[in-house]
Amino acid sequence: MILVAIPFFLFSQKWLKSKMILLNSNSFQKSFFNSMSNQNKEELNSMHDDYMNSWLLGIVILVGVIMVSCFLNETSSKNFVSSFSVEFSWILFPTLILLGIGMPSVEFLYKMEDGENEILNNSYKSYGYQWFWTYEKSDYNSMNQENLSKESYMLPKQKEDSFNYMSADVEMEVKNFSNINNMITSGDVMHSWVLPSIMMKCDAIPGRLNSLSFFLNSLSNEKHYGQCSELCGANHSFMPIVLKTN
Repeated sequence: MILVAIPFFLFSQKWLKSKMILLNSNSFQKSFFNSMSNQNKEELNSMHDDYMNSWLLGIVILVGVIMVSCFLNETSSKNFVSSFSVEFSWILFPTLILLGIGMPSVEFLYKMEDGENEILNNSYKSYGYQWFWTYEKSDYNSMNQENLSKESYMLPKQKEDSFNYMSADVEMEVKNFSNINNMITSGDVMHSWVLPSIMMKCDAIPGRLNSLSFFLNSLSNEKHYGQCSELCGANHSFMPIVLKTN
C-alpha cells in the first residue's frame, strides 16, 4: 500500500504544479487559489499545497492499512477497544498536526498584520457603504477635491468586456512594485474588503479604522478582483472590489 501511495503523492505534486502553470492568471472557474501577487502570499500558497498533499498521502496509507487489517484478521483485538497507547496516540498525533499547521500560520499572520515592509509608499482609505465602495488616496497632492474621493459601483451586466457582477465603474488604482497601506472602515453597517490574489481580508466596521499593508509585484495593468464578504443587506452580492496596478 505504501508503494502505491508514494507514486500517487509524487503524481499529485506534479499535477498541482502543472495546474498552477496553466492557470497562472487571475481567471475565473479555477480549482485553486489565484496567482499570488507577492512573495509572502506565494509562500502561504505553497504551504497550503504541501499540507494538502501530505494529508492525502496520510489518508491513503491509513485507509489502506485499515482495509488490509480487516481482510487479514477475522477476529478483533481486545486492545483496540481499550488501550492506553491507542488513546494516547489519538491525542498526540492531532496535537502535533495542529502545532505543525499553527506555527507557520502564526508567522504569516504576523506579517499580514504588521506589514511586509517598513516604508509605505502609498496610503489609501476604503469606505464601505450600502452598497458601494469609496476610495480615497490619502497622500494625494492635488488641490482638486473632486478627484480626492471616488465612489465605486458595480457595472451593469450588459456592459461589454467586463466580468458579470465583478467589474466596477471605478477601480482602485495602485502603483506596482510598491508598499501599500489600505485603511478600511464603514459608513453604515459592517462590510468586508477582500482580495483573494493577495490573500487579504479585512472587516470594515463603523467607527473603527482597520489597516492592511502589502507589497504588490504583479504585472502592469493587471486587475485583481474581490467582493464584499460580510452580509450587509439585500445587495451584499453587488459590491465588487477591483484593484488595478499601473
